[in-house]
Amino acid sequence: MIASKRLFFATCCLVTASAFAESTGTLDVTATVTGSTRLRVAARATTATGVDTAVLRPSPADLQDSRSTSGHKTTSMLLVTAENANLPSATYTLAARLERQPRTGEVWKINGIALSDQAAIVTTAATFNTPEPYQWVVETPNGEPIDAGLVISITPNK
Repeated sequence: MIASKRLFFATCCLVTASAFAESTGTLDVTATVTGSTRLRVAARATTATGVDTAVLRPSPADLQDSRSTSGHKTTSMLLVTAENANLPSATYTLAARLERQPRTGEVWKINGIALSDQAAIVTTAATFNTPEPYQWVVETPNGEPIDAGLVISITPNK
């Protein structure tokens, strides 16, 4: 019994020693770069950038206000530029959402598309490397401050 335990221990030591033996040689690695994107969202005074998502938090200088008897309306133009490197697609889909749910009575839109905290498709045919303008509108019943970020994301089309 003792001899079999010694043989087992010696075998384990031999296997462990061979598993950690040093070696020399060349290792070749092959990789395929599929491409990358860069997103830039600009309002009048604020710019946000990201790889495929950017969060724009507006400043008062970005916004143009108007008041009516039904509430408060704030508008701004956004200029979105998505750059493409080594991607086969020339176009992309742009989606937008808010960082939080809109307050009661608050309406956020980009190019007429209503926004919430869930992504909404704004366009499916934006062109890479071309600045694309979008109208951004926020309507509030009481003129409350705009305190949510606008999350813009892009997905290259196939």
